[in-house]
Amino acid sequence: MKKTLTLNSLKRNEEFLKFYEKFLFEELDLGEQKKILSLIVLFLNAKEENVNKFSYRMLLIYSIKTKNFNPLYEISVNKGLYPITKKIFDIKNGYENIYTEINDIEIKNHFEIDNIIRTHQQKQLFDEISEKHSYPHIESYINSHIIVAPTSYGKTELMIKIISNLKKMRTYVY
Repeated sequence: MKKTLTLNSLKRNEEFLKFYEKFLFEELDLGEQKKILSLIVLFLNAKEENVNKFSYRMLLIYSIKTKNFNPLYEISVNKGLYPITKKIFDIKNGYENIYTEINDIEIKNHFEIDNIIRTHQQKQLFDEISEKHSYPHIESYINSHIIVAPTSYGKTELMIKIISNLKKMRTYVY
């Protein structure tokens, strides 16, 4: 039977803890940097969500410590974290290769809403709500919405958009 990689199993692994502590507080040589990147990829592919989040945290720390933002850029593109992708692209002053240039254009074209770059999930939410509120028979289609999302997720902008699309109807915000 295969064991599942969990944060608890990582906490119990003394070799990993030693290496992680070194990663946090000391300079790593090139071989150790490669080892950290390998662990990050391994953890990103783990089944447990907390291990995935931990790997992304490790990636952020790695990028800041080494000033190498290429892995963060690649992972952010693949995870739909386009605001981070866009920021890295802008910090690097744009063009690195044809793929980063194409990514930047696609992100602007598809994930920029009201001059703000949204994540893939935010864009899906905006599209879903906008689609539902564009029906002429909306009163019979939707009675209410509950949107639960983290701070800075774009809920205020979404509410403004919904309200402006429903000018003719009575709209109450509690």
